[in-house]
Amino acid sequence: MTGERSLRVNTRDEAGGDVDNTLEARTGNLISKVSDFLKRDNVIRWAEAGKTDDFVKEKLKLNGLSGNALIQHKNYQYFENFVMFKRSNQLTAWQTTDTPTYAVWRELGLGNVNTWDDFSPSDCTLGGRSQYIQSGEELQPRGAAWRVS
Repeated sequence: MTGERSLRVNTRDEAGGDVDNTLEARTGNLISKVSDFLKRDNVIRWAEAGKTDDFVKEKLKLNGLSGNALIQHKNYQYFENFVMFKRSNQLTAWQTTDTPTYAVWRELGLGNVNTWDDFSPSDCTLGGRSQYIQSGEELQPRGAAWRVS
């Protein structure tokens, strides 16, 4: 050898034979799984820390998106999970502090609702107000929503 380093080439590849790409596929799959795990973990931590929707959207690169562009983004599912965890944490906090129902009702933006007829169709999604109203976006969450006709 002339003192230079060289990389070995798979001779089967040069001859047009089979090349085993399973290592590349497994590596790509592992990276994807680690990335998903880290995003899920971050979403839980952000919800527990009380981070805002705008903060999470920025971290998930969802800022500036709306409508179908937002819903079809690959990170939208993580934002939905964040909102779900945040709501769950809020419900638990209300329950443990024995928050009066009317205080919860007002905080959800339903202070002007006195009778069933005061609800608008957008108020009647599963779980009360749409979870996106607080950020100024009237978006439907993924999945079927229960509506009162």
